Amino acid sequence: SEKTQSFQVKLPGRPDFMVPDPNAIILATWDFKPAKAMLLAQLEDAPFVVDRLRSMEGLAKVKGKDVVDALAKVLKKDKFYGMRLEAAKILGNREDDEVWRVLSKALEKEKEARVRAPLVKALSKNKKAEVRQQLLETIENDPSNHVIVAAIDGLTEQRWDGALKTIAAVLDRDSQ
Repeated sequence: SEKTQSFQVKLPGRPDFMVPDPNAIILATWDFKPAKAMLLAQLEDAPFVVDRLRSMEGLAKVKGKDVVDALAKVLKKDKFYGMRLEAAKILGNREDDEVWRVLSKALEKEKEARVRAPLVKALSKNKKAEVRQQLLETIENDPSNHVIVAAIDGLTEQRWDGALKTIAAVLDRDSQ
């Protein structure tokens, strides 16, 4: 019934990670800020998706190649599309060349349209010619209208001169 409560638990050693509410069954707001190493371990080893998603929320605020590598691994290997989708969003907010390569490679291999669309949105924040070419290829070849719209949005946000011509060509296509 108290508004806030604090707990301390003595352990024989430092844990790899700690999940205060496995599977999120307690109605609560947690003010728990684990170290980067704990977040990385939780992302790798937590048994429940909700706990791995929480670790990604924390990692979104942390920099480092190890964080990018961990999120890239989620994009490549996680079976649950929601994890891959969140990893794409988080990586899309980072600005280094390695991130764009990770996103580009993930877009080429991703089978789920609901993950490809956020990948396209994240990629489109980069104004490099290679990214623009990948967006154009996505517009031309992706079977999902949702993904195509994300790629068109990306081109228009880049203020690319050829965007209107590309959009006109897409509008001339027969609908699926």
